[in-house]
Amino acid sequence: MAAKDIQSAALSKVNTSVVHAIGGTKVKETKKLFKWTIENYSAWQDRGHEKDYMTSPTFSTGANDESKWFAQLCEKGYIKQYIGPLVLKDAETTILCEITEMEIVNISEQAQIMHRNAIRGKLSENLGTLLNNEKFSDVTLVASGLEVRAHKSILAARSEVFAAMFEHEMEENKLNRVVIKDIDHNVLKEMLKFVYTGTAPNLDRMSLDLLAAANKYALEDLKAMCADAMSTRLSVKTAAETLISADVYDADQLKAHTIAYIKNHIADVMEMQDWQDMTKTHSYLVGDVLRAFAKQ
Repeated sequence: MAAKDIQSAALSKVNTSVVHAIGGTKVKETKKLFKWTIENYSAWQDRGHEKDYMTSPTFSTGANDESKWFAQLCEKGYIKQYIGPLVLKDAETTILCEITEMEIVNISEQAQIMHRNAIRGKLSENLGTLLNNEKFSDVTLVASGLEVRAHKSILAARSEVFAAMFEHEMEENKLNRVVIKDIDHNVLKEMLKFVYTGTAPNLDRMSLDLLAAANKYALEDLKAMCADAMSTRLSVKTAAETLISADVYDADQLKAHTIAYIKNHIADVMEMQDWQDMTKTHSYLVGDVLRAFAKQ
């Protein structure tokens, strides 16, 4: 059975949809050519010597290779029979020796992840440079009266909302200008940084505003990042505000997490002014919390 058939047969018995660890092996093959010139070879061949072999100078196969090699001509009778007739007396004899080195390198899961992250990091860096360079930009975003230049293709690729805006004969597409009235300029810049690079360095201090922006432009990954940040900072003081935000901006997991937190700290949360205000402005959320108690 061929190696390919064996591999296929083995894989057919394995559930490859669930992989718990990964690894890889690379086989590197390097060919090197060693040239050995022997002067007056026939004199050595014809005369008797204690040694029945001749050793070449040592050599390495690379500039930084610690391995040293040498070649040997041995069994003079064998050499005389097969090489001797081809050598002229007092002439040089040149021997070419091709060496094939094979190196097997195992690549761990961690190393592969680090390599992929390095590639992503470089891509993120390059796209970040593009955001900061207006040279090839083709659309202007305006927030808080301040302008930011951007690129339609990148915005459309990352956001279905921007894609729909630029695909149709909307005013923003005709004028190449998008005025955003409900997002602060700094929040817009942070959102664009995520769109271009996948990162949001100021996420922790503007997670609520970024959650609103991410929901507006259907940036689900950014929404998830904001929800995680808000979950880690959840407290008695922020519980009501977080619950309202999670509900308004359709962050379902954040909402469920916040309700669970409120259940465990209900007495303290109810003492907060934000909770008391919420019972008036978003009374249905109180019902959501009560239903969570009823499921116990």
